Amino acid sequence: PDAVAVLPFRTDGADASLRYLGEGLVDLIAVKLPGGGGLRAIAPRATLAAWRSEASHGNDDAAHAVARRLGAELVLDGSVVGTPARVTLSAALRDAARGVTVGSGQLSGPADSLPALVDRLVVAVLGGRSGVSTQQLAGLTSVPALRAYLAGLAAYRQARYVEALQHFDAALSEDSTFALAAMAAIPSAWRGADDPVNQTVAERAFRMRGRLHGGDSVMLRAYLGDRMPDDRTMIQNLADWEQATQAVPDRAEAWFELGDRQLHQGLANDYPDALARARQSLQRALALDSSLAIAVDHLLMLALHEDDSAAAARLAPLYQRTGSRGDWSGAYDWLLAVAQHDTVGVLRARTRFPEMSAPSLAWIVQLAMLEGGTIEDAQLASDELVRRASTASETRGAEFRAQIVALNGGHRARATTAAARRTAAGAPPALVDFLTALAGDLGDGDTAAASAARARLMAMPHDTADERRDAPGFAACAAGVHGIAVEDSAAVRAAQRRLRALLPREPQQTMLDGNRRLCASVLDAALAVASERLEALARADSIYLYSLATVFWYLPPVLARLYDVAGQPREALRVLRRRFVASNAPAEAVMLPGILKEEGRLAESVDDTSGAIIAYRRYLALRMDPDSPLVPQRDSVRFALAALRLEPRPGPTARR
Repeated sequence: PDAVAVLPFRTDGADASLRYLGEGLVDLIAVKLPGGGGLRAIAPRATLAAWRSEASHGNDDAAHAVARRLGAELVLDGSVVGTPARVTLSAALRDAARGVTVGSGQLSGPADSLPALVDRLVVAVLGGRSGVSTQQLAGLTSVPALRAYLAGLAAYRQARYVEALQHFDAALSEDSTFALAAMAAIPSAWRGADDPVNQTVAERAFRMRGRLHGGDSVMLRAYLGDRMPDDRTMIQNLADWEQATQAVPDRAEAWFELGDRQLHQGLANDYPDALARARQSLQRALALDSSLAIAVDHLLMLALHEDDSAAAARLAPLYQRTGSRGDWSGAYDWLLAVAQHDTVGVLRARTRFPEMSAPSLAWIVQLAMLEGGTIEDAQLASDELVRRASTASETRGAEFRAQIVALNGGHRARATTAAARRTAAGAPPALVDFLTALAGDLGDGDTAAASAARARLMAMPHDTADERRDAPGFAACAAGVHGIAVEDSAAVRAAQRRLRALLPREPQQTMLDGNRRLCASVLDAALAVASERLEALARADSIYLYSLATVFWYLPPVLARLYDVAGQPREALRVLRRRFVASNAPAEAVMLPGILKEEGRLAESVDDTSGAIIAYRRYLALRMDPDSPLVPQRDSVRFALAALRLEPRPGPTARR
């Protein structure tokens, strides 16, 4: 598919002194197409020999015949016109079988600048084939930079994100001003690199923003916002991608990024018809680019979330064509089996966990907890991540997932051990202790470990240079949440005063301020509910949606508890269902069993039987074999689920 036969150029309208360029351009252009991730020119001698042979037989479709003989899907030909002083080169790249032009270009210039003209011509033709306009490539003359850029786009489409980032870096090594390559590297880094690399890639692209115009400028703003570091809320980011799809409706990547956020973040942010609109956006992306593997991947996640085995089966062949060799292929092989209820396929996928990439294993950990696998899948994948972690960064990430898996599985000692290993590997102690403290109050964690964590937070030195190390804020918030859990209004009020004292007079658009302000609003709501002033609950809800915050794990169970105490079970249920879908961020799976158990109870209370059944089933998929103190809780859910299944269904008369 990437082989191209470069045919002799027509010279009928050129001065006789330029006739040599007819065959000469075959060599000049072929050397620009060496393969290595881009188009590969058939050897010029072989092409010329085939061309002469077909022409000598009077073949009316010699180009097609040459391509077929040489095994090339593409042919490139053109014309030369001009004088010894000035020439015009025209070229077209065509699909040989269909006769469709997939890229073209025309350039004029002094005859003595022929090498530069050839470079610009090849840039125009290759860019056109990949949907990159000549306007976007204005000023670019480096064919090696373009080849690397196009190879990066191809790798990204095939879900090979690490390789794509390498190609974009190579393009920028060839031409450090190549802003398109800098922007294209952003989504590859998101999906194929760690946080420090992500930051470097983002800052590099942001510095080049003045070199991008029109649709490219809109896309960069949607990727990065208006300043570095990016300080947008999820709702603002969704709005930016909506604007991008309106500005560049023909860009598959814009529709994908919108669908990505609608899928993962929509339900958590009260986005209207989030999942239906995510499906529409992702399908639109595929309609524009049927080779975009990541759009297929996300439609598969949606099928898993909705337990739609028929949709998963329909997507399977497309996944095999697009993403089956991508960086996440192991996870999606597993996902396809789970989504199609293929027990044998799931067992087969498990045997391949030791061979899978770390990103695939990380996805399996999350999807197994959030969307429909079992805690056993999550545990096996997590164990493999821990086993192979060789750097401090890898250990921190693996142990964070291990801690969440242990908490969700109901294994308290294992969670405490993972937390200690996270801290030893350099994770911010304040953040680790904050999670441990919250888990003890809201997530069936070890209450003794939670108490010790609260004490350590109180004793930690004041450090607010990094919102993840905010010991004063975390200490006050943890104390307040504990007060809510044990119904100690005095403790809640004391924690509220401490937290309020940490807030600046005017709100700031920072993660540090967002974390503190969000928790303060929750403590305000707890005190207000005790006084039957319910407007504070709505205010806490609003602050969650419209402020920045890195720590939000405690919000659904706490607000739901407050709404329930206030006699508003439907509002409590709404809050608990405000969750992230198919997310790869470990924090978004924190304390899930407690949320699911309460969701089931509240759904029963408002006669949402099907919703209660789903919540209870998902709870039991996580709490398959908990520690003995949690077995009675697990069994109570089993009994509740059994009772719902045994309830007689009303007949037509009763329904009326």
